[in-house]
Amino acid sequence: PSIQGTIENGEWTMTSALHSPLSIINSPLPSGYKQTEVGVIPEEWEVSPLGALAETSSGTTPARAMHDRYFKNGSIAWVKTMDLTDSELFGTSECVTDLALKETCLRVYPAGTVLVAMYGGFQQIGRTGLLRTPASVNQAITAIQFCFLSKNIPTSGC
Repeated sequence: PSIQGTIENGEWTMTSALHSPLSIINSPLPSGYKQTEVGVIPEEWEVSPLGALAETSSGTTPARAMHDRYFKNGSIAWVKTMDLTDSELFGTSECVTDLALKETCLRVYPAGTVLVAMYGGFQQIGRTGLLRTPASVNQAITAIQFCFLSKNIPTSGC
């Protein structure tokens, strides 16, 4: 269950996902933190919608019936939900060909892209990965490319 901090009557209270106060943690808001619409965060942080900070997109699965054309001797990493292990991603179990990129809606995402599994088999939903090498993704994965590393330093993503 998740835990969120809120301010009530000038007191900082931790609340569980079921919204019942945790009686052991009830104290003033810690120094250096502030209450926001998403909960208690460090004072120097800002709350922004994801769309203001990043671009999101997805990929596809090239036709398996065209294996020789789209997969055989492929050299472009192609990420599936099973490749995501909530850690850095340096390689994949399958690769696609240049023709797969040209003839489908696949694109190559740069290293530094965050990946999240939207759906999949048993215990795959919500898996994440951080690309450490350029790769394409299938349709079950959302690729998140952040627009800025900090306030004024754009990345190659957006």
